[in-house]
Amino acid sequence: MIRTSLAVMTALAVMTGVAVAQIPSTSPSVGSSVTTSRGTGVVTGHVGSTTTTTIPGSPSQGLLMNNGNGTSMMTVPGQPPQAIATPK
Repeated sequence: MIRTSLAVMTALAVMTGVAVAQIPSTSPSVGSSVTTSRGTGVVTGHVGSTTTTTIPGSPSQGLLMNNGNGTSMMTVPGQPPQAIATPK
């Protein structure tokens, strides 16, 4: 399961140009709000060091990877990645 998650995250990173060696300093808690370009989403869980989120108006979940500098990279299938403020 962890190997599959790492493979998926690596593939997403390669496709979106996100560095693979991003390790979050802290993970936001489930239920935290996330401000995106499409509105406010909600943290739904964690897969390794990646956080899963709901995205308003999207049928799929987004992946949130902490950059360690106060921002996180949000990737959603079919949309360009975006940098957002890291939820607390």
